[in-house]
Amino acid sequence: MHDLVGLPDPCNSPFVVPLIETARRLLSVPVKKKEPVTPAVIKHLFAHYGSTSTSFSDLRVLTLCVLGYAGFFRFNELVQLRRCDFHFEDSFMRIFVQRSKTDICRDGAWVVIAKTFKCTCPCLLTQRYFSIAYFSAESEDLIFRPLTFCSGDKSYKFRGSDPSSYSRAREIVLSAFDAIGLPKEDYGLHSRRCLCCS
Repeated sequence: MHDLVGLPDPCNSPFVVPLIETARRLLSVPVKKKEPVTPAVIKHLFAHYGSTSTSFSDLRVLTLCVLGYAGFFRFNELVQLRRCDFHFEDSFMRIFVQRSKTDICRDGAWVVIAKTFKCTCPCLLTQRYFSIAYFSAESEDLIFRPLTFCSGDKSYKFRGSDPSSYSRAREIVLSAFDAIGLPKEDYGLHSRRCLCCS
């Protein structure tokens, strides 16, 4: 309105501009970086969720965390994985990522994860998850989908064909961290991609 009537804008005053900048600095909150997931955290997750009697829901949470960590996957890459993208060999497994943020040519890429043959082996865990989920090797179903609890037989089953949402995945992953005694506000879904050697 000041420009329309040919008057100077008071918001551009040499007094007002520094005052606004000062207010922004006083009210700003420092950025708190999320903690990276370490091998010790993965071991704690296995100890809590990796028993032979664990539920299908808990096994899905563990597989989501471990695959994301071992394969260095972004969330969008992880939830778009299908059973047919996995190929198991004697000493490793290959995972075909059809779409990736860094795949400029959109050709897809293979991710190779070695078998460690330990209790925390991501390959053996993935095979166990596929076995309990009744995935056939040729299945084109997404491996991470919403679950529903069937009260009749007290079991979990997949609901629909859509991938898990970011908000729900974040909720269950942070709940898993909380269950093993970690402050969930210090972690996020991207924490799995921060590799830390120990």
